[in-house]
Amino acid sequence: MKRLFQDSVKRHGLSMLLVLFGMGSLWLVDSLVGFSTVMFNSSFIPPDSTTYIEAADMLYNDFAPHHLRPLGYAFLLGLPNLFIEMDTHDYVIWSTVLNALAWLLMLLLCFKTLEHWFNRSVFPFILTCALFILFSYYGFIFLVLTEIFTALGLVAAVYLFSRSSKTQNSGYFLTGVSLLVFLVLIRPGLFYLAILAVLYAFIRYRGQALRNVWLSSALLLLVVQCTWMKMTYGNFKPSYIDSVTWYLYTGAQIEAEITGQNTADVAAARHKEMHFMLNKERARLSSEDLKSKVLEHPSLVYKWIMKNHGENVHGGSYPYNGVKLNHPSAQQRDRAEVLLQATLQQNRNSQKFIFWLTLISLLFIRKLTIPLLFCAGTVWYISGTSSISFWQGDRFHMIFYPLLWIWTILLIRTITPRIVELKTRFLSFRKRVRS
Repeated sequence: MKRLFQDSVKRHGLSMLLVLFGMGSLWLVDSLVGFSTVMFNSSFIPPDSTTYIEAADMLYNDFAPHHLRPLGYAFLLGLPNLFIEMDTHDYVIWSTVLNALAWLLMLLLCFKTLEHWFNRSVFPFILTCALFILFSYYGFIFLVLTEIFTALGLVAAVYLFSRSSKTQNSGYFLTGVSLLVFLVLIRPGLFYLAILAVLYAFIRYRGQALRNVWLSSALLLLVVQCTWMKMTYGNFKPSYIDSVTWYLYTGAQIEAEITGQNTADVAAARHKEMHFMLNKERARLSSEDLKSKVLEHPSLVYKWIMKNHGENVHGGSYPYNGVKLNHPSAQQRDRAEVLLQATLQQNRNSQKFIFWLTLISLLFIRKLTIPLLFCAGTVWYISGTSSISFWQGDRFHMIFYPLLWIWTILLIRTITPRIVELKTRFLSFRKRVRS
């Protein structure tokens, strides 16, 4: 038994150390900034958190779907309702526990993913520890939001795709695709990414994809969610969040420019207009507005999407701003301001990473692997689709930070032999010229 324990510690020692470092860093940042002091302050809790809490209450108390938030996160968030009657205070505590566990698991899976490309575990451990300086995650742990769970799901998908590439086992790939489908029940904005992955899986593996129990289960749950929405609200879709976001954000901006009004006034009028509508009517109204704007004012659509993207890129992390505005201690407010500026710089630098990584990939990569393609494609997908809303700071971009880091490491590993080859050819050519 003693030897078995020693072998287990030796085999999983770095993973255990990573978890300890994660817990220590979370405690350190919280002690410096004080998220736990303001986490129950109503001014600190964002409006979106209220909708997640509503979704959990509706699922467990009324057995009904929420029009914006699918059943995936609502199920996890509302689990204690099976034992106690939860209020906002309870939801905040439980979500903090869930987010902390999800963040630690994300670190572990990132470490395990990087282990696929290195003979020794020390280097992947060091590379994973670099994620500790991504300060946004510490703040979002204390909010009732899905950003950390989404990041976990995407890293888990990369891990499975990496296992598939290394072992040539299609089961890992199909399980990774199923995970993307499951993620739609947490983050409906990933719906089209999941659909593309499913289509690729069925084209490549055909009947084998249907026989995969995880993929079949994920698709069944998604159909259940969409059918439930159809029966309750009138549309076969996982969520109405896309309709609301377009109509109240980018659609309102374009309408304001066309009519010469203030964006806030247009958005307020549209919100009031939607308030008295059924969800089916809201979806139709938003769809018609989107269609008319794209067909009649395509230049304005492009203009405002790019402006929103730029505004989101130049925003910092909401939780640190919340501490800066609500914490009673001036010292901790000052520390929050320092880390807020750090998250702002990380957000801006992420876009520079995307540009250079894409350029280098196009120049030097001869054959794309599934993990590399998934990291690059997902980063671009999230960066692009998040631009239909504004005033989001790094809330959307922080989701793909780990993928950006994995993409960087994968790219270095892939192009290093190519660069060495080009260097050898150049030196050989120069030698021939001189002779």
